[in-house]
Amino acid sequence: MSILLEIIIFVFNGLIGAVLRELLEDKKREKESIIKVLLVGAISGYIYYLLHTEYNFPNHLMTIVFGYFSYDILPRIFKSLGGIWWRGR
Repeated sequence: MSILLEIIIFVFNGLIGAVLRELLEDKKREKESIIKVLLVGAISGYIYYLLHTEYNFPNHLMTIVFGYFSYDILPRIFKSLGGIWWRGR
C-alpha cells in the first residue's frame, strides 16, 4: 500500500472518530466549533499515523478512538507545552 493512501486512511479514520463524537454528544455547538472538532480529528488521525505499529486492525480502530477523544486530549498537551494558540474552548 502506498504511503499517501495509508495517510489518507488514517486521517479519514480520525475524522470518523470526530464525527462520532459530534453525533453522540448532546451539546449544541456553533458551526465554527464543529469545524474545529472535525479538523482536530483529522489532525489526530495523522498524528496516530506517525505513531502507529505494524498491526493493521487495531491501528484503524484506535485511530477512530483517538479521533473521538482528541478534542479533549490535544488541548491539554498543547497547554502543558506552553502553547496558547488553543483558545475558545
